[in-house]
Amino acid sequence: GFNPCGETCIWFPTCHAPGCTCSIANICVRN
Repeated sequence: GFNPCGETCIWFPTCHAPGCTCSIANICVRN
């Protein structure tokens, strides 16, 4: 499960990498 966005959003509800969004599983994924 490689995460190309390099972030999770369990503690912070935002993703800082461009083109990434928070998934239901609290992982930043490409949108």
